[in-house]
Amino acid sequence: MTCLCRHALALFGEGEEHIVSEHIRSIRIPVPFVAVLALVFFSSPAHSTDSSSGFDNDQITIGSYFSVNRVRELELSPDGRMIVYVTDVQSLHDNNLVREVRIRRTASRTDRPLPVEIQSGRNFQWMRGRNALAFLLENSGSTQIVTYDLDSEEIEQITRARHPVISFRLSPDGRSVSYVTQEISYQGDTLYHRMHNGEEGILVDINNLSVYDFVDPGSRRSDARQSISTLWLAALGGDSVQQIDTPGRVVDFHWSPESDLLAITYVDSEMTGFASFLRTSVGIYRIGENSFQVIAEADPPQHGQPGSSFSGGEWLSEGNRIFLRRVALSDLWIDPHFPQWAAIDLPASGSIADEQQIWHEIEMSTYSDQPGFITAGDDYFYIERTVEGVRRIDRVSPVGDVEPVELCPDLVGDTSLVRFSGDFETVVFVKQSLMRPPEIYVWRDAEGCQQLTNLNDELSNVDLPIAREITWDSADGTRAHGWLLVPDASMGSERPWPLITFVHGGPSRPMTNEFIGYFSIWPYPLEAYASHGMAVFIPNYRGTQSYGRQFADPAEIDGEPIQDIVTGIDYLIAQGIADQERLAISGHSHGAWLASLILSRTNMFRAASFAEGLSNKIAMYQLMRGELNRNVHDIVHGGSLYEVPEHYVELSADLHLEGVEAAILVEAGAQSLAIGMIGLAKAARHAGVPTEYIVYPQTGHGISVPSLQKESAERNLDWFLFWLLGEEDLSLEKARQYERWRFIVEH
Repeated sequence: MTCLCRHALALFGEGEEHIVSEHIRSIRIPVPFVAVLALVFFSSPAHSTDSSSGFDNDQITIGSYFSVNRVRELELSPDGRMIVYVTDVQSLHDNNLVREVRIRRTASRTDRPLPVEIQSGRNFQWMRGRNALAFLLENSGSTQIVTYDLDSEEIEQITRARHPVISFRLSPDGRSVSYVTQEISYQGDTLYHRMHNGEEGILVDINNLSVYDFVDPGSRRSDARQSISTLWLAALGGDSVQQIDTPGRVVDFHWSPESDLLAITYVDSEMTGFASFLRTSVGIYRIGENSFQVIAEADPPQHGQPGSSFSGGEWLSEGNRIFLRRVALSDLWIDPHFPQWAAIDLPASGSIADEQQIWHEIEMSTYSDQPGFITAGDDYFYIERTVEGVRRIDRVSPVGDVEPVELCPDLVGDTSLVRFSGDFETVVFVKQSLMRPPEIYVWRDAEGCQQLTNLNDELSNVDLPIAREITWDSADGTRAHGWLLVPDASMGSERPWPLITFVHGGPSRPMTNEFIGYFSIWPYPLEAYASHGMAVFIPNYRGTQSYGRQFADPAEIDGEPIQDIVTGIDYLIAQGIADQERLAISGHSHGAWLASLILSRTNMFRAASFAEGLSNKIAMYQLMRGELNRNVHDIVHGGSLYEVPEHYVELSADLHLEGVEAAILVEAGAQSLAIGMIGLAKAARHAGVPTEYIVYPQTGHGISVPSLQKESAERNLDWFLFWLLGEEDLSLEKARQYERWRFIVEH
């Protein structure tokens, strides 16, 4: 891997200062758009976004994104000698996500070939006492638990469940397996299907009706189905199968070290209504006694007071002590990520006594690809979480001490999918950064850290943009954080650069030190922007988690977040990094709403691109589920649309675009917010703003089809190069695109 940080010191100033923006205003002073465009279109050089080769002149291109291998699963054998891992890549050739399962020794860098039959397997687990794997495999529409013996190379199906298996765990003694099956009880066709194929009027549940019922053929947001989850216990190598009676739907479960108890997280069948899936309880199933003991029970909200939720149940290696979390649920955006935790000694009977426990609060910004809890030893729990915008692993003692575990201290960036051997002397994990693609590493107590894979060697000779974290003082003095990508010095561009500010969605999920992290959500080619001579600013504004509860919970949803972003831009201008005459802004989901609001309140930007974000809060309220509005939007916005309509008007960017001078690209998924995004495109066109509106077929809140990802990425790159630098791609297939854009300029 070439060194990608050699120019960093020359590119960034050492000093930082407190900057209060002069751009946030209440009175607009228009700037003639023709005068602004003259700066760009005095000359019109050419560029190319051709993605057929992937790399062009040793720079990252749009095609580069479709050669990056990502690690989605990683498991280490108990003896620390073998790993199984799953990679995927967005293939333009197949126009699909191409997945591969691989096995190798931790002392080798050569993969072992695996049968084609198990390449579609998932949730791989090593079997104790055997050189074998257990995993989930779908066959003829039914998902079952299957084993693969590495010595005999035999594949064996070990469950014959009537309904699909959705999760499983092997017991520590290797004798049993617990698993959950899910039955889908259809109560009728989806609302979408009935609306398009029915022959009579439909009585609709207003509480659950949303825009997705109208645009998404596969929408499950209507009353079309009910999921019934059942927990089972089976002996490995035998025919004994036992159903475990639980008080409700099973969410998660964990074996005790002696394999005689199961800690089960579940949603009580009496718990109904919106967000009931978050109101989980924990119980203990005693296998020998066939008995269930509730130890921590969720409470519903009552009389304006928040309800409570419990989760966890992971065990220390010895004894009957478990790791338990509890949350007081009032703000569904914030509270679930700030649980209190305690190491609980399992009571002989009844539930735990809260007043006798010592609870510690810890921020755990976990998502579907971040497991949170990893494993437990004799004296410590290990958790994966994001702290100040970087994924890491922490060691947590039962008395509340938390400290980071440094596995490869010389490698900055995100650490994820951490897996320990049974003796804790071998660890494997994935390491990556904004400037370094993901690879698997192994750490041994006596040998230190070594790279184990070369999944992305194709990128080793590519000059990636220079990336680093930046901090600045926001308007109220709060220290804000973000990431900055700038062109490598070898690209020949000079500072100050045109600057594209990217506002991430969520808003809670931070942008971390991860390689091309957002592309799989919405394909903004942030790195390619920089390779074409533009700087990219990615602020982790207030409302973003991993920086503490106060940072995650701004007083005004349009207050501190906007201040953080605009003062960050001002800081980059003051440092001589950003050209204040060539600024652009972009955002996805919540970030599209926030970025469009910033656009409507400032005179900073020449171009913009927004995807899948409702810029009109009135439309948002009407298009979302009634229960979602009452439990989230009414809280976040200080009341309902019907109580404080003026606030919703104030927060609607497309009602305040008069005088905006930036060219706006609007994108949406046909199966998501295409209807909701119409308003922004119409308002921009009515305000005389250069506008283009693109709807992508087969697309929900994110684009998953590679050909459509490529189309969107190229369009966004072309858009910003055209409006910021006056450059055009001379490819014949894009001629009509530039004819449209030049027509906008001329008229």
